[in-house]
Formats: sequence, structure tokens, C-alpha cells
Amino acid sequence: AADGADIVIIAVKPWLVEQVVNELKPVLNYTRQTIITVAAGISGSQFTAWLKKDDELSAVNTPQTFIVIPNTAIAVLSSMSFVVPVNTTATIKELFDNVGQTMVTEERLLGAGMTLASCGIAYAMRYVRAAAEGGVELGFKADVAKDIVLQTLKGAVDL
Repeated sequence: AADGADIVIIAVKPWLVEQVVNELKPVLNYTRQTIITVAAGISGSQFTAWLKKDDELSAVNTPQTFIVIPNTAIAVLSSMSFVVPVNTTATIKELFDNVGQTMVTEERLLGAGMTLASCGIAYAMRYVRAAAEGGVELGFKADVAKDIVLQTLKGAVDL
């Protein structure tokens, strides 16, 4: 699949990225392919080093690379994704705009972005659960209380 792709996305746990890169490297064509990792904690310099080919005959031995960090809302096309171009000025933003909203940022801001966007979902979900439980204690059925809280959040977002 990677051999014929224009864009290769390496979406594995961080400790598996190097292994997957090494398995894919022989079939990757750096003159026409863009390589993306969505693994948190992998630096651009490390990712580029893993992708480097030892083929001295190749004029291009490193591809266009990106670090992209989406959040779990990607499953419902509402992700807040962060894109870091590692060694190119090209952009992959449009691809990830299809699954939510995307921000091109500096690598040094990824941790802060992940804290706001990824942990933020967990905090929001915890709020919904706690507020819905409060609604049950006040006399609403669980599904009704949840719907009230979700609509209230939607109203806050719309405001």
C-alpha cells in the first residue's frame, strides 16, 4: 500500500514508529511521496533521521515529512489537529481539515496544543458526566439529563 501512495501516514504508538519506518523505507519513493507521523512525542529531527536512506545514488534521500497530532474527535470528523512541517514548506493542512480543524504550528508548541485539544476532550467529557449525574440527582432521567447538558454545551459553543 505504501509503495503506490502519494501520502503515507504512520499512525502507530510512538515506540513502534522506528520499526514501521524501517519496514517501509525500501518501498518509499521520496521524490513523490509525503510521509506523516501522528505519533506523539516523536521529534521532527528523529523522524527525519529514521527515514534517511543510505542510498548514495539517490538524489533525494529524505522525503517531505510532517508531524500531525489530531485528537480523539477525529472519529466524528471534529478533531483539532496540529500540523508541523518538518523539512518542507509544503502543507498537508487541507487533508486534515477534512476531519476537523487544523492549525499549522511550530514543533515546540505541540505539547501545549495536545494539552488543550486532547486533554480538553477528557475534561469536557468529565464535565458532561458530572453535570448529567447532577441532573439525575435533581430528578431527571439519565438520558434526559445528558441531553440537557449536551445542548447547554452546544449553546455555549454557539455563543
